[in-house]
Amino acid sequence: MHHWLSAMRLRTLPLAVACIALGTLLAEDHGGMSWPVAILAVLTAAVYQILSNLSNDLGDGLKGTDDHRPEGVEKRALASGQLTVGQLQRAVQWATTLAVILTFVTATVGTTQMGWIWRSVFVVFGLLATLAARSYTLGIAYGYQGYGDLFALVFFGPLAVWGSFTLQVQGWQPLILLAGLGVGMLAAAVLNLNNMRDIETDAAVGKRTLAMRMGLKAAKYYHRVLVLGAYVAAGAYVWLQAPLTCSRSFLFVAVLPLMLSGLRDMRKASNPAQLDALLKPLALQTALFAIMLGVGLLIDSNACAAP
Repeated sequence: MHHWLSAMRLRTLPLAVACIALGTLLAEDHGGMSWPVAILAVLTAAVYQILSNLSNDLGDGLKGTDDHRPEGVEKRALASGQLTVGQLQRAVQWATTLAVILTFVTATVGTTQMGWIWRSVFVVFGLLATLAARSYTLGIAYGYQGYGDLFALVFFGPLAVWGSFTLQVQGWQPLILLAGLGVGMLAAAVLNLNNMRDIETDAAVGKRTLAMRMGLKAAKYYHRVLVLGAYVAAGAYVWLQAPLTCSRSFLFVAVLPLMLSGLRDMRKASNPAQLDALLKPLALQTALFAIMLGVGLLIDSNACAAP
């Protein structure tokens, strides 16, 4: 069981939960939270993430990318011999099947008042998310061409936050995309941190991630842009949406000292083990950022609505 938990990399689940939590809190801020839809959305996002982790383990293992990981860096299940190719292939198929089922169920439950066109739209988005989760290192392997950051930004950011919000409020609100951009930039930062750690081993097998293409020095500057840009996007959303919800809270800024500390450690990091140690804290900080952004607005809207 330990091998399977390791392969699923549960430490990455805060990223999946963060975007759904933000969409749910913003839905409540707009007066439309739905517990059944929120729970289904969390389960669906978690399965997408687990599918991605299993597929990445399999794809990188088959390509030999994980064969030469340095000491102090998390070992992958296939490369270390903990699981076989057949076991991981079956796990990927089961996870894909579950992701497709949850996609249809969530889209159906969340669009009961929106009609079949919206239901079809969300089914298509969910199937694209399933395909993206499978294909980072398998199939088209877009992660090997440097497109992983873009996919992480979109699917963990605007699309996930807007989707979970819209399914709950049963309506369209374009500003939600701006709030999602903040979380998406942090999700891309987590991936960039992962790719900075693996620059040398990725280069050896032709995995041309964005970090590998830029080089470590430029990737570190890019990382700062992503983290600080998330605050710009979130701040802009808070300011612009105030007339809609009577709330303007910047509670999410309380997470900034933690992230600045992480940026300082990232700047000083000189080996893969030091960069690897920063992954879990940033994933947790991303979840905290999303929750505090949503909670702050919700508390403030309650306060300004009081007589």
